[in-house]
Amino acid sequence: MQAAGAKGLAVKEEAFIRILPALEPDALHKLSAAKATVIFTSAHAVQIVFSAINTQPPWQVFCLSGATKAAVARFMDARAIQDTAMDGATLAEKILARKDIKECLFFCGRKRMNSLPRMLSEKNISLKEITVYDTLLTPKEIKDRYDGILFFSPTAVASFFAVNDLPSHTVLFSVGHTTTQALKKYSGNMIITGKYPAAGHLIELAASFDFDAGRPS
Repeated sequence: MQAAGAKGLAVKEEAFIRILPALEPDALHKLSAAKATVIFTSAHAVQIVFSAINTQPPWQVFCLSGATKAAVARFMDARAIQDTAMDGATLAEKILARKDIKECLFFCGRKRMNSLPRMLSEKNISLKEITVYDTLLTPKEIKDRYDGILFFSPTAVASFFAVNDLPSHTVLFSVGHTTTQALKKYSGNMIITGKYPAAGHLIELAASFDFDAGRPS
């Protein structure tokens, strides 16, 4: 937010989703004691899982970069993070490149994207999915008109466009490729996609955008 404020850009935050934990702590404690290859594609999943266990598990972790990696690093030694990627499909490719991996645990939300599970399944990787949260859409009508809107998940996109439309000049800023694909289903407006999935990076992109000229400054 400081980057935006320094450039005279006023930013208003609105929540269009709610995260509801949906975890079975007893089962998680058993899993946390065992060596495993673990996948995280959401910082929400990381926070919910580690809030339920009181130890650093003997896991090797594959996760998305940006906020998800940062969340894992708060709870585990950085050496536990085997690899990262900007999206689920690329992360699946990196897991498949490791010929020693035959099974994985995937901590995810109930509305998770399908690309990673599908790709691993097609290559006969045993994947145990553990749903640790639900995402509740909380749409609200936005009466003000904005030069730019930042979106941080496909579910937030669906929630926003359930009750809103946009003038053609509004620039859409997307945290990643899956969110961009969701935006394209609802709008033909200009979309700026972040180079890596982090909120601070997306805010910096908006702060440096020349809205009068309709292009990055």
